[in-house]
Amino acid sequence: MSTLNTEPDGSTRPSEAPGTFIAVSRGRGAALFPEDGEWSVRGFPAGDAKVDVTFRTAYEDRGFEARVPRWLFAEVRGRAESLEDAIRRFPNAARALTPVFDVALNTAVEDLELHFAFDATLERTERAFFQNFLPDGQPTLRQTRPVKATLLSALTDAVGRSPDSVRLHRAAAHYQQALRFWGLGDETRAVGQLWIGVEALTPVAKRAQFERTGANSPAELAKALGVELKQLEPTLRRRVILGDDEQCYKTVTDVSNGFEHGYMPLDALRKLAREVRDQAATYLRTAILDLSNVPTAPRNEMLVSPYDSPLIGFPFTKYLRGTISGSGDPAAPGQRYPLVEWRTDIRSLRKTDDGCHDVQWNEKITPRMGPQMQMTKISVELWSGDKHTGTRATMKRADVERDGAVHDVTRSLQLNGRPDGAPPDLDGEEQ
Repeated sequence: MSTLNTEPDGSTRPSEAPGTFIAVSRGRGAALFPEDGEWSVRGFPAGDAKVDVTFRTAYEDRGFEARVPRWLFAEVRGRAESLEDAIRRFPNAARALTPVFDVALNTAVEDLELHFAFDATLERTERAFFQNFLPDGQPTLRQTRPVKATLLSALTDAVGRSPDSVRLHRAAAHYQQALRFWGLGDETRAVGQLWIGVEALTPVAKRAQFERTGANSPAELAKALGVELKQLEPTLRRRVILGDDEQCYKTVTDVSNGFEHGYMPLDALRKLAREVRDQAATYLRTAILDLSNVPTAPRNEMLVSPYDSPLIGFPFTKYLRGTISGSGDPAAPGQRYPLVEWRTDIRSLRKTDDGCHDVQWNEKITPRMGPQMQMTKISVELWSGDKHTGTRATMKRADVERDGAVHDVTRSLQLNGRPDGAPPDLDGEEQ
């Protein structure tokens, strides 16, 4: 039985004695587990001890045909000296594994925050508990990609066996950071993170070339590659990591140096970064897989559709376009500008055969404009990040309220869905 500590008011709380503890973190991401699916890593390092980490998707009943996928959860279980010790060490173990999702599935996962932790030592009758307040928000449309756990395991196992595991993990973490800067306007920072990943991977590429050529020193390796010694590392970065693509290598280094040293205008940097970002990301991710020695079958699967392009999981953004018809001040009395009140109501959600979800929703659009004004020729676009989503999504109804009457304008609305052809999913972010 556990002992008790006395609080200032005379009440007692469980002592924080060594035992088994569980800490659960949660976050958003584009990786979607089925309701009965999970992925576990046993004996993962967490400070001076090892823990078991299990990832799954948390679902919630919102009254639809299917339960709503909300959060990526990571449960960490292991021995700890106290609850505070578990709170300090366990969440970092979960965060350390998230780059595997980004590289293996090319699917962005954000930082997971500690949600709650508790003493799970079963023989105790008093156990300490901790919870961190995290707002739930409302579900909103978000892209997701079903998780294939065998790919996560293939990459984790390969990195774990490698003598360069620390550097491979570091490169994967920078690839993860690049995906977090994938939005419109952040291309320069994305390319900057990709370049840091290339630098982190350079010693791994050097080791691989030593083994391939039989060279015993940097000078011998430079000679085997046909370059001067001072050009050895740039050559490794270009040939081994960046696909021997001279133009890509030059552009990435120009962006990195121009941004770091401040000698290039920001607009010029963004233009170059937009041109090179996607190709550089493909090269870096492929190099991480190859230099990790991921087995051929899972490695090849990771490099074809749907995993060949990053899925960021940005919440879907809807843009409304229309024409203001009428003369005079377009703003309603008492307003500075014309505006539109816009509400989305999810009507149904059901699970599809491929593990995704079909979503149907209603749109209610209420223009607030001058008495002689009308909003006409209304259309809606569906975007995710900087990408027009490209395929179909279903909307049951769209209403525009004008002159106190409701007009069905469904036929004038153009909505598109996920780029991989599957319908949108939901995730927990307040809209």
